[in-house]
Amino acid sequence: MEPERARAAALAARLLASPALDGLTPLEKEEQVLLLLRSRPTEMARLLSGARCSPGLLHEELRRASDRELQPALEALVARDGTFSFAAGLQSTPVAGERCRQEMTSLVVRLLQSGRARAALSAPLAAAQRDFPGRYLPHCFEHRQYVHFELAKVERLRLGADETASLVRTALLLRAGIFLTDGMEPGGLGPRYAAEAQALLRAQLKSLPQAALRSAVMSHLPCQGNPLLPATARLIALFAAAARAGVAGPVRGALPAETSWWGVALRNASFHGLDESMLEEMRGIAARNGW
Repeated sequence: MEPERARAAALAARLLASPALDGLTPLEKEEQVLLLLRSRPTEMARLLSGARCSPGLLHEELRRASDRELQPALEALVARDGTFSFAAGLQSTPVAGERCRQEMTSLVVRLLQSGRARAALSAPLAAAQRDFPGRYLPHCFEHRQYVHFELAKVERLRLGADETASLVRTALLLRAGIFLTDGMEPGGLGPRYAAEAQALLRAQLKSLPQAALRSAVMSHLPCQGNPLLPATARLIALFAAAARAGVAGPVRGALPAETSWWGVALRNASFHGLDESMLEEMRGIAARNGW
C-alpha cells in the first residue's frame, strides 16, 4: 500500500473507532465522521496535515472501511429474509429465492457506489439492522389496533406478523432504489413518478414480488394528500425516520430514547409526511416496553 494511502487508512480507522460512534451502523459512522470533517474544518485540516494525507484520500478510505464492515451485515440482512416467506401471500407464483437474493444484493452494492444513493440508504439500512419491523409489528398484531387494521383491512395483506415484518425489512433495503439513476429525484416524487420509478426498479429486480417494490418506492410519498398510500409504505417511512433520528441520540428528558422520539415525531408529523395514528401507536408500544 502506498505510504499516503496507508496513513489515510490508519486515520480513517482511528476516526471510525471513536467511542462516540459506538452503537451506530457502518454507514452511520461514516456519515458522522464526514459531518465532523465538514463542521470543524480548521481542526480537520490540522489533523490531515499531521497525518500527511489529502481529504479526498481520507474520504476514499472511510468508504473502503465502511464497505468492509457493511459486506457481512448486508449478507446477513438479505439471508434473514432470503426465503421471502411473504411472497406466497402476495402472489400465486413462487419466487426464486436465490435469484431474489442475488438481485437484492447487487442492487444495494450498486447504490453504495453513488454518494447520493449511499446517503439515502443509511437510514433504511439501519432500521432493518435494528429490526424495527420485527420488534414493533408483533405488538401491532397482538393488540389489533390501527396499524393492524390498515394492513389487514385496507391494504388487504393476508400475512402474519413475521411475514409482514419480513416484507417491510425487504422493502427498507430497496427504499434508496429511486436513486438508481441520475434523473430520479425524490423532491418531485408523486404517484405518477412513483409508478415510473417502480418500473425502473422492476427492470433490476425481476424476481421480487411487485408489492415489495411498490411499498419501497411509495414510502417516499407524504402521508398527507395521498389517501391510497399502502400501510406498508407508511411503516417503511416511519421506521426509516426513526433510524435517522436515532443517530442524534436520545431526546432530553426522563423518557427512553425511542419513546421520546416517537412523541417528538408525532408533534411534527405533518412536516415529515408521517402517519400520525401510526406514530401514536408506535409511541405506545415503545412506552409499554421501556424502549
